[in-house]
Amino acid sequence: MAAMRRAPIRIVLADNVQRVRDAVRDLVNLQTDMQVVGEADDSSTALALVARLAPDLTLLDMRLPGADSLGLMADLRRVSPATALVLYMANPSAEAREAALLAGAAGFIEKGATPPVFLAALRQAATTP
Repeated sequence: MAAMRRAPIRIVLADNVQRVRDAVRDLVNLQTDMQVVGEADDSSTALALVARLAPDLTLLDMRLPGADSLGLMADLRRVSPATALVLYMANPSAEAREAALLAGAAGFIEKGATPPVFLAALRQAATTP
């Protein structure tokens, strides 16, 4: 049996839409096993936060302004290799998923996912080595 995680999953949200960040933050912070520790609305802010905070997980909008998402993923992996990267996107193509997996994504969540599906995906990505 796997050991239970004791500390909350520390998450950085990176989405340029404030209401999306608000909704995700509110949902995540209602959970006892996870918390939002930082928010970014562009790629440079996301990179700086991840470098400073070394969160367990970064939820990354695939279309975050300021850099191409695959390049940003490489930069995030460089500054915090242990941080799981979960891409948050609308209608991802098979090609986009494959490219993201090759770049180091730990998982995907489609925008519009139900709260139980959304939270399960975060938990799985944060606990999968």
